[in-house]
Amino acid sequence: MKATRLLLTLSMTGLLVWSCAPRMTPAQLEEKYGPHSPVVVKYGASEKVTAGQPWRFFLAARDPDGDMDRIRFEIKQPGKGIYPVHWKKLAPDMAKIFSGYFYLNTPAVTPSTGLDLLFITLELRYKIYDKAGHASEEITVPFELATSRIRQSVPAGFDEGEAQSLGPIMIRLRSEPSMTRSGSKP
Repeated sequence: MKATRLLLTLSMTGLLVWSCAPRMTPAQLEEKYGPHSPVVVKYGASEKVTAGQPWRFFLAARDPDGDMDRIRFEIKQPGKGIYPVHWKKLAPDMAKIFSGYFYLNTPAVTPSTGLDLLFITLELRYKIYDKAGHASEEITVPFELATSRIRQSVPAGFDEGEAQSLGPIMIRLRSEPSMTRSGSKP
């Protein structure tokens, strides 16, 4: 009981100290990191992906101030809204310029799951933020899951040398269980 109280007291004290810590104003952040926003140079992806396979989304960006910090990814699904957002922290060597692809793992489609994800247009939305709080334009990229084999080639404007993985987009697509032959859910 004493250990629980001590842990709770320490946690609350830490939270109080953190919340009272001085924060930099937007003007101070801009003075420290620079006035420029990240710029999306180019992007692209296949419009369709085979269900159960990773969907590759290519992106090249730059920031004149060299302080790109993170990317905000979200996916919108018709009828279900927007999935929880994934913030992708960028490595320090990607702060000025980067090019490559992020990937989204997609669910496999079986007779009992995933059928509701077929033949609908999902939308990946993203925005790049820098350390000063500036943001790039928001980009929306539509895509669909398919049961046929889809070859994902490197998009126009990118070359094979830019086909390096920049990591996963940690959003899990949800699907409803399909109806069985008897009309009941499994």
